[in-house]
Amino acid sequence: MIRALTDLERDTALLLIRRGHTSPSAEDYAEFTPEQKEAWDPPTPIIDAQRALWEANLAEVVVTSECGCETCPSVDLEPMGDAIARSDDALILNGYVPDALLLLFIDEGVPSYLELAPLDESVVYTQFPPAERIDF
Repeated sequence: MIRALTDLERDTALLLIRRGHTSPSAEDYAEFTPEQKEAWDPPTPIIDAQRALWEANLAEVVVTSECGCETCPSVDLEPMGDAIARSDDALILNGYVPDALLLLFIDEGVPSYLELAPLDESVVYTQFPPAERIDF
């Protein structure tokens, strides 16, 4: 199955590219105890050039599969063609809605997986939330 991203998938991925952060955020990490800091890697700084590359590469990806869990709309993404600029980036950008986490995996500078992970097993999402519901 190969298809274009839906408007909500594209909007969610784009918002995560523009405003998402790695986990933990710099603010959270600053409040960690010394023991917590030993257990976590420090936040990964993200520069504007990386975000610009990811955004350009997002325009070249398609959905190649959907999660089969029936509780989320998560999708695998792959580039369509050879117009993708690669880099050494391998990280996860985070955002959230009140009852779910939003994650965008970036592999070699290319968005590769867009995930919505409900925090409550009784919550079911059939599509990604609109941008105004997403926080960072």
